[in-house]
Amino acid sequence: MFRIFVLYTLITISIKILDTHPGTATHSLTQGMKTFDVSHHQQEVQISQDDTIKIMLPTQMGTGYRWHWEEQAAFRLVDQKVERKENRPGAAELQVFFIQPLKKGKHQLSLAYQRSWEKQVLKYYELYLKVSE
Repeated sequence: MFRIFVLYTLITISIKILDTHPGTATHSLTQGMKTFDVSHHQQEVQISQDDTIKIMLPTQMGTGYRWHWEEQAAFRLVDQKVERKENRPGAAELQVFFIQPLKKGKHQLSLAYQRSWEKQVLKYYELYLKVSE
């Protein structure tokens, strides 16, 4: 019983440490953060090259479907995480991406919602960005 308690405690502490991402770039990126969600799908928006883009999309990881980032020349994926609204199985989740623009100009940012083992894409999220200096 004691071993189970110790194991549970270590797992809980590890999850909390990994979830907070101490020292990662996301904490220093909050200044100049531009947040987008499904309501911005296929919209054109203006941002600065110094801004960080935060995209929050609904997902249900338990089904195997998730949003996939593919390398794009005009952007760099800084970090990503999954946030739960409630801590119970089947609860709504948000997949959050932190992205930085690398080039000024007009660019399309795309994410695909699919299972990693399937070629079929269930849906896309697209954002058209005008990046200025």
